Order: sequence, then C-alpha cells, then structure tokens
Amino acid sequence: MTTQLLVTSTPSEDLLAQAATAAGLLGPSTDRIHVGPDDDPASVAAALGSEVELVVGTRTLAAGRNLSRRFGDAPVTLLASGAAAYGPTSGPLQGRLAKRVRQIVTVGLVPALDPLLLTERAVPVSAVPADALREAAAALPAPDAVPDPTTLVLGRSGAWASALDREEQADLLVAMVQRCAEAGHTRLVLLLDDDAPARTRRHLDKAARGARADLTVVTDARPVEAWLGLAGVGLVVGSATEDLLVAREVFGHRVAQLDSEVVLKHLDPFDDARRTAATLVAATVPDLRSWTSTPGGEAPRPVDLPGLMATVAYAMQPGLLVDRRAAAIGFLEVHPEVRRRFVRKRRLSELRLPGGKRKVRQTLD
Repeated sequence: MTTQLLVTSTPSEDLLAQAATAAGLLGPSTDRIHVGPDDDPASVAAALGSEVELVVGTRTLAAGRNLSRRFGDAPVTLLASGAAAYGPTSGPLQGRLAKRVRQIVTVGLVPALDPLLLTERAVPVSAVPADALREAAAALPAPDAVPDPTTLVLGRSGAWASALDREEQADLLVAMVQRCAEAGHTRLVLLLDDDAPARTRRHLDKAARGARADLTVVTDARPVEAWLGLAGVGLVVGSATEDLLVAREVFGHRVAQLDSEVVLKHLDPFDDARRTAATLVAATVPDLRSWTSTPGGEAPRPVDLPGLMATVAYAMQPGLLVDRRAAAIGFLEVHPEVRRRFVRKRRLSELRLPGGKRKVRQTLD
C-alpha cells in the first residue's frame, strides 16, 4: 500500500486537497498522513514503509524538499492553490524537486489562460472542478449568516504585506470602505488580520461613520472560502489578492479591486510569487472606482492575457525561461501600456527589454 504524505501549511492548500480527493485526482484520504512544515523529516520517514507519494503545496515547498530528500524515489503531486499555477516555477521548486513532480493539481481560476507552472518540464495539469471546491468549502465551520446583499471586503494583508507599510495598508482599507459606500454598497463585512493595529480599526470606524456605512470588522481565522460560501454575499472587494479570482470563478460572485497596480509596483523582489495574482487581478477585475458611475463596474481595459502573463513570467524568472525572451521582447514592443502598468522600468532596464533605459538585446548575458 502506498502512503500519501500531504505536505501543506495553509487552509487553501488543505481545501484543495480535499476537493481533489473528492474529484478523484488524489488517492483516498484514508491512506494519507498530514505533514506540517515544522515536522521532523527523520521522524516521519522512520514511521513509514517504502511506498510513499508526496503531495506538496506550493506554499510549503521547503518542507516538501526536505521530505523528497528522505524519499528519493517518491513521486510528487504539486498542489497549486490560488493563482500559483499561472506563474513561473519559483526558485524553491526548481531542481531536484521539480524533476519528481508527476502532476499539478490546481483550480481553474482564469478560463482563458493556460497554467505556466513547470511548463518547462511539460508536467500535466489537472483542474479541480469548481463544484468540488464549493462542496469542500461548505463543510468548513460556517460564519453567521449575513443579510442579503452584503459586500465582503478582503482586508487581510497577505497580498500586500511588505509591499505597503502599515499606514499605506490602513489607507487602502479605508479607501475600500469609502469607495464601496460611494457606489451604494453600505452593508459591509471586512475581514481583517487579528494583529492589525488598533489605530487601523479606529480609522475604519471613522470612515464608516463618515460614509454612513454599516461596517462589521471580523478578525477570526476562518478560511476566506467559508465567507465566500455565504448566500448573502453580493459583492467581494479586495486588492491584488487571488481570493478575488476564487470568489468570481468558483463562487460566482461579482468582484471589484482597488489599487492592485499600486501593490504591483511595490512588490519586491520582482520574482515575488504574489506578482502573479496581483497581475491577474489588475488585468481582469473591474476597478472599484468605476462602480460609482457604472452598475457592476467598467470592464478592465482589454489585454492579451496569455501574452501578458508569459511576459511577466519571463521578467520574474529570466534564467529559467530563456526560451521566452524573444516572445517577451516582441510583446513589449507592441504593447507599451503593459510596460507602464505591469513591468516597472527598472526591471525592464535590468533585463535589457523594451521600455527600459538600456538598449534592448536579443540575448541576455
């Protein structure tokens, strides 16, 4: 019997594993042992036989690498939760671990886009059906019901932590509340980090009073999918977060974003994995500002999404994606708006790409 080691560290990875099992993309959970990022690989190895399969979340790669060294022949299934499948192969995944990956399990969050993760190794991708993920989310401990319609504001800072300072984060949250109210969405539930400064709470309360909005701030640790499954949610608002893509494609909610491009400009280093989700959100989700004049918001400016994501992926991992350089140069030459919005001038200059301050080169030394 093969023992499946599930190596995950986030609720979204666990939820994806449950949905993949229900959809028949993973083996039965009765033969599965969960391994956390802090578990000792030697202790885990001592308790198992020789037949092992690793199921590793893309947010838990360090632990996955450690276990893959202990089980040198074990095949690996990669759980790419959120938008991870649409970005390039990150540094921690490259090398020995990547060679062992037999399949990628993900969620189809952007129907018009093929995943890029591990395409350099032609690893097959299996998408979990949306209904399987919804069913898995429905089994989570549910929050109290909310009145219909309620706007859910995604205020947890994971998408922009370190990109924005504390004051900028507070300003972004306040702006979301104010813009929602201006658009007529005055019943709000805002999911906030439990360690958010008290000053941020005061700013939010003041903004809600000024906008005459009914604001409920929630700091519990429930996965966002538990909230997205509530029937009363009519609109989901956030910034640069892949949870907006999940809300739209898996749960069918209307979505709006604010200042995702600002977050993009401040993400550093450029290969920060969060860049993939931030780019997709900025390119495909209506700007919250437009909801004040257009019911449902104005559609984002049209963009060649496969070309955009391939170009951003190259700029994130140029050493790995050398074969994509010519296509990236061609794309940037005919799409100057992409240079302005999605790839900052400093990075273009570093890589000798169109739009930078240095002469374009067909090859990078």
